[in-house]
Amino acid sequence: MKKATISGLILALALVFLQTDNYKFVQKAAAGGGKVIDISINDQRMTIIEDYRIINEFAISTGTWDMPTPLGTHYIYNHILNAYSTPYDLYMPHWMAITSDGGYGIHGLPYWQYSWGRVYEGENHLGWRVSHGCIRLALSNAEWLYSWAPNGTKVIIHNESGVQAPFTPPDYDADIIDQSPQRITIKPGETTTLWVKLKNTGKHWWYNVGQNPIHLGTDNPQDRASVFSNNSWIGDNRPTKLDSSGIANTQEATFSFTITAPNEIKEYEEHFRPVAENHSWFADSDITWYINVWEPEYSSQWVSQSNYPTLDQGETATLQIRYKNTGGKTWYNNGTYPVRLATSHPKDRQSTFHDSNTWLSGNRLTNMEESQIAPGEIATFNFEIRAPNKSGLYTEYFQLVAEGKNWMEDQGVFLNINVQ
Repeated sequence: MKKATISGLILALALVFLQTDNYKFVQKAAAGGGKVIDISINDQRMTIIEDYRIINEFAISTGTWDMPTPLGTHYIYNHILNAYSTPYDLYMPHWMAITSDGGYGIHGLPYWQYSWGRVYEGENHLGWRVSHGCIRLALSNAEWLYSWAPNGTKVIIHNESGVQAPFTPPDYDADIIDQSPQRITIKPGETTTLWVKLKNTGKHWWYNVGQNPIHLGTDNPQDRASVFSNNSWIGDNRPTKLDSSGIANTQEATFSFTITAPNEIKEYEEHFRPVAENHSWFADSDITWYINVWEPEYSSQWVSQSNYPTLDQGETATLQIRYKNTGGKTWYNNGTYPVRLATSHPKDRQSTFHDSNTWLSGNRLTNMEESQIAPGEIATFNFEIRAPNKSGLYTEYFQLVAEGKNWMEDQGVFLNINVQ
C-alpha cells in the first residue's frame, strides 16, 4: 500500500502549519530517570522505562535507510489527539512531537477517512523501517503512550540492539513534578515566594539534616551569589532545604523559599539545582525562573469602595473608591499628570450616571481628595452619580488615569447600581 510510506517529516511540517493553536512547546525537559522512552532502530522496538524499571515494550516502525529517524536524545514537545495533514488527507492519531521544530514525532498508525469509513495502515508494517522518519505504533499502544508520557519525557533513539537508557539510578537524582510560575514580575525591593516540587529518582533517601542534607543551590554557574537572596536563605548560594526529611525513592518533596528583588530594573534568569552537601550535585534538572524586575511610574491597587447603591430615577448619591499608590511616582490632584478616576470598559466611555454638576466631564468623575499621595499611601476618590430616567440594573466600571501620561492597571473595579 503506497500511502503507508508517505513522509512523516512532510506530514509533520504540514501539521505544524495547520495546528499552530495546539502546538505548545514545553519550557523545560523533565530530568532524571523518572520516565524514559528507549527506541532501538535495529530491533524496531520501543521500551518504556519508569523509575529505572521496564514497564512496557512495543513493536514500532521507524524511518527508511534514506530517510532515517533522528538518533540521539530528544523530548516530547506536544500532544495532538488526532493530527490531520491537508496535503495527504490523512490523520495521525495520538501525535507527540519529539523535535522542537515539529519535524518528527511518535504517533499511531495513520488512517484515511473516506465516505464509507476509515482505512488504516496495516499493523504488518510494524517491525520494519517503512516511515520517513516518524515512529509509528499500533493504535492501542499509541493511545496508552499518549496518556503516560507528559511533555518533557525523554526519548532516547539509537541504532544498537537492546536498551541503552540507564537502569542503575545515581545516588542522588530528581524529576521536576511542578513549580511556581516560571515568569514573574516584581518591583525593586519586593519579596515573593517561589517553590518547586521534586521526585526522588536516586538510590539514596533525602534528609534535610545530617551528613548529606539536601539543599537547593544556585546554578549556572554553581554556587554563585544570587542577587535575589535575603536573610531567610541559608546562604547567598543556598535558598533553602527540602521541607521534610526522610524522602525515599519515588516520593516527592517541596523546596519553598522567598526572593527579594534587587534595585536594578531588568530581566533576570535564576537557575537552581539540588545538592547533597558533602556528596554531589544532582543532575541538571533546569529549575529556572525568569524574573522581570520592573517598577511602573504610575501603578495602583484597589483598596475599598462604597456598597452597591439602589436609587430612584433622577436621584443622586455620593460614592467613594480608594486606591493605593503602588508605582514609583507621587500622585497629584492638579498640575502635570493629575490622577483622576475615569470611566472604563471601554475606556473614556460616556457614563449614563454622569452628573454635570460635579463630574469633570462625561468620562472623568473626579480628582483625588488629597493634594498628593506618595508611593505606598492611599488616595480617596469621592464622586456623585445621578440615576438615569430608566429603571434597571447597571454595571459601571472605573479605572485610574494619570492624565497626559498613562492609564493604570485595569483591576475590574465596578459598581452595580440598581435604578428603581
